[in-house]
Amino acid sequence: EEDEVFRGNYLLWAGVQEILLQVKNFSIWLHHNSDRMYQDLTITGTATQCYHDTGAQHSTWAHSIQIMMVKQITASRCHLPIVKQFHNSKIKFLLLH
Repeated sequence: EEDEVFRGNYLLWAGVQEILLQVKNFSIWLHHNSDRMYQDLTITGTATQCYHDTGAQHSTWAHSIQIMMVKQITASRCHLPIVKQFHNSKIKFLLLH
């Protein structure tokens, strides 16, 4: 098949890279009824963001944070302004000269 590539002992699919380059919205439910929303490429990247963010805000160790569920959500279900600001297709970034 033309979309399979062998490199060393690994079999790579050409379509995998396209899937991984799409930023998705994830909702992480933590123990003690806490809900956090992040944007990342993968679930593991989202969990890493949650560990770093929660550890920085609440001064907790990573082994103390209990993730109950990770769920991919649509853009309409996001309610945090810091996540919603990237859903606009006409987003502009300030260029400092």
